[in-house]
Parts: sequence; structure tokens; C-alpha cells
Amino acid sequence: MTNSKETSEIAGEEGPARIIPIRTETTLTRFPFHRIAKKVNVKIRQTRRNERGKTETTWEVRNPPGPLAYKLDTIIINRRIDEMRNRGEIRQIFRLGSLRDICEELGINPNGKATNAVKESLKENALAGITAKIEFTGWDGIERMFEFTTTRYTVIFTGEKLPGGARADSIYVELHPRYHEMLRHSKTRPLDYEYLRCLPPSAQRLYELLSFVIFGTLKHERPIAQMLYSEFCQSAPLTRYTDWNKVRPQMWKIHKPHIDNKYIDAVDFEETVDGEGQPDWVMKYTPGRKAKFEFRELARKRVQGERNVASLNGGRTVVGSIGHAPIALTSPLSAELDAHQADLVQGLQRLQVSEQKAVGLVLEYQDRVERELEAFPYRDQSRMKDPAAWLVRAIESGDYSQPPKVEEARQRKAIAKREKERKEIEERYRADYIRLYLRPLQAELKDRYPEAASIYARRCVSWDESFADHPAELRDLWKLSDLEVMAEEFPKFGFLNFWEWVKREVRDGHGAD
Repeated sequence: MTNSKETSEIAGEEGPARIIPIRTETTLTRFPFHRIAKKVNVKIRQTRRNERGKTETTWEVRNPPGPLAYKLDTIIINRRIDEMRNRGEIRQIFRLGSLRDICEELGINPNGKATNAVKESLKENALAGITAKIEFTGWDGIERMFEFTTTRYTVIFTGEKLPGGARADSIYVELHPRYHEMLRHSKTRPLDYEYLRCLPPSAQRLYELLSFVIFGTLKHERPIAQMLYSEFCQSAPLTRYTDWNKVRPQMWKIHKPHIDNKYIDAVDFEETVDGEGQPDWVMKYTPGRKAKFEFRELARKRVQGERNVASLNGGRTVVGSIGHAPIALTSPLSAELDAHQADLVQGLQRLQVSEQKAVGLVLEYQDRVERELEAFPYRDQSRMKDPAAWLVRAIESGDYSQPPKVEEARQRKAIAKREKERKEIEERYRADYIRLYLRPLQAELKDRYPEAASIYARRCVSWDESFADHPAELRDLWKLSDLEVMAEEFPKFGFLNFWEWVKREVRDGHGAD
């Protein structure tokens, strides 16, 4: 079995740079669209079937654009979309700026050769066609189908006519209606804009894909994130080799920027085979300081596009629905509403119920309004001549049956709420658990628990031998956390895991001070 490791030196004491997040949609991120390698022609076509052989997902790209077009999409266009998302609405037509502006934003010299290359790459993006059939869950929890055969957008260059007839004063992008609709409903995920911009295309593509598993690894406090070499090559896309002597230099060039920037501390390769018996490798990543900092910061700071938006109305805060800009309330009765009720009124207004009627419904039937707003996205609206009038009747009557998928959505929300609560507890008390319980336990282990101390000593030796090339302080932290693992593996010693400690020391009223 082939085992190889790529490592970095220990990070310095200076803090990581401030993160400028950009939220990219997750529906299409996993699917390849561009040629990452400059001189390699690739064929992008994927079909996935269920166990009965029925096609569930189709993805094909005609005329895949090249590396510069990839940078334009991810650094320029995605950022414009993200800025609009944060303002509450993704417009179908939006401005990019001049060719010189784009070059400067990409960090390249805006000479004639560079501006011509940018122009040609914009055309490549506009002319690349997608054949897609993808099911996805939107930010609102609703299952949707993204299906079309066309391009994603049109590029309108300076001097060309805009849809209204005016001449464009710079470069504009006009999104295809179906692609625009998908962007409006797709979930998003934060990436570090400045980090994206400084990476070469292949390393940037790894960052886009690896961040999924890195975030999951850090969320569940696992030490290692894993990705198959073959899967990365398919999703990049890059040439997949079966010879280790070609795989190693290929991936070293891609990993090196992330090692240098401390996004990953080390990479292990474990040899395996794919379903067809071809050589493959499991790439095992140790998250670095930057990845941990990024996860901590982006988990704590919700970008405005995925949090409740607040605006001032008559000196009080009105909370808007997730993913939407707030609507000002002008009715005199709105002064009687609290923040949650104002949010319900705005929800009804977005479904074309008048403000006066919406305020009256919320004040008289708040529970019914909450129930019907939750259920409405799951109802068949094709037979409703006037959806707003239908919604008002449903609230006023109070006896309309609920769609079956509503209960499923409620269960998903309940699970998400419990996970959020657990995460908040961990964020609040994990450091206290280490400081007040694990460290004292480690110090007194030899005197109070000699049998456990003997077992623990052998485990510590194993940590040092297996991870000798990792920083000593990182190994010490893993050793300390291993006491919690021992609480699960050796219940006879009576050690407390994190949740047992929280229940005894925090929830029973003793506090964690």
C-alpha cells in the first residue's frame, strides 16, 4: 500500500488575515464547468442513476471554457451575484465594469493583451452550453428541479444594446431565466474571496471542493478530512492518472499553495482501488490554522443573505424573512406589532396580500398565519386563480388541510434547531470543559486512576509515533481530547464526556465559571 505525506511548517504567531466572504451557490459547485488545465482538452459529461437504473442526474458541458474564464466566473461574476444577494434581490441583468476594471479586480496588469484575453474568456463563458437535470433543496427547504439545455448567461459589451434599447456604458451580464431562478433559490456557502483570488485555478478548484469536507470535519471535531483522488479529478476536471509517479507531482502542485497558506497542515495518500479495480488514492487532509480560523469566523458571522434582515421602522426594528429585503410598514396598526408579527406581515405582503389586510390577519389569527405561510410553498398553486385571495381564505377559515411535506419540513427544521442548539452549547462550553475538567483530570490521572494512567500513557506514545511530524502543541491537544474518547471506551473509570459534564456542571445549575 502506498503511503505518502505532504506537510507544512508550524504556523507563526501572527493572526490570519481578515476574511472577506463570498457566498457561492452550492447546487452547481460540485459539477465541473471549466477546463482547469491550460493545454488539456476535456470532455465534461456525467450521468448518475439510482439502484433501479433510472437517470437521476445529468450534467454535460459543451465547449468548456478555460482557466481565465473560470477565474472570471468565480471571482468577478459570483461576487456580483453575492453582493446582490446580500441586498435582498438577484437582478437578471447586472453590471461588471470595464475590461480594465475587471483586470484590476483579478489582480492582473490591464494592458491590451490582458483585456483582450478577458474579453475572449467572457465570450467563452457565455457560449458554453449546459445540458442539466439536477434535483436540489433550496434555502427554503423545498425540493426543486433544475433542468435545461442552454447557456447560463449572455454578455453585453460596452456600446452594445441593452434589453431596454439603451447603449451599455460598460460590460453587463444577463442571466438566463432558468439559471436566474435557480440562483434565487439555491443554498449558498461562504468562501474566502481574497484567498480564492490569490490561488491558481487548480488549487482554487480544490478549495471549492475541499471546503465542503473540511467544514464537515471541523464541525464534528474530526482530525482528518478525506477525498478520493478520482472524485477530485472528475469534479475539477483534471486528467486522472493511475501511476503514482504521475499522481504525486500532479497533486503536489495543487496542494502546495494550501500548505504554504496553512489551509492544510498535511496530506496523506492511502492507496486503494475504485469500483472497476483501477488504482485510486484516498487523500487525507489535516486542517490547518487558516481552515480552522475560516470555519470559526464564518460559522459565527452570518452573511446578511442568510440571516434575518433588520430595518428601522418608526424607531423600532422590523425583522424580515431570510433571504429577502425588508418591506417598510406604513399602516398605523403596524405600531402594535412586535418584531415577529412584523415579519409575518412582510411574508404575507410578498405573496401579494395588502399591508392593511395582512396586519389584520396577523393580529387576529397569528397562529393560522404562521401555519399557512409555512405550508404555502408546498401547495399546488397551479389551480389557484388568485393565490393571495386563496391564502386569505385559508387563514380566515382555519380548516384547510396541510400538505404532507409540511411535516417533513417541520422535522427538518426541528433537527436543524437541535443541531444549532448543540453547536451553541459546544461553542460556549467546550473551552471550559477542557480547562476545568480535562486538564485537571490529566494532571491527577496517575495518582487517582493508576490503571487508566497506564493505558493513557501508551496511547500518548502512539500519538507521538503516528504524528511525529505534527507540531507538539497540536499533539498535546489531541492527547488531551483522547481522555474524552477514553470516557466512552472505558466507562468503568467514570470519566465524563463533554455532554455528561455539561449536564452535571452547567444544566444542573453549578455553572462553568
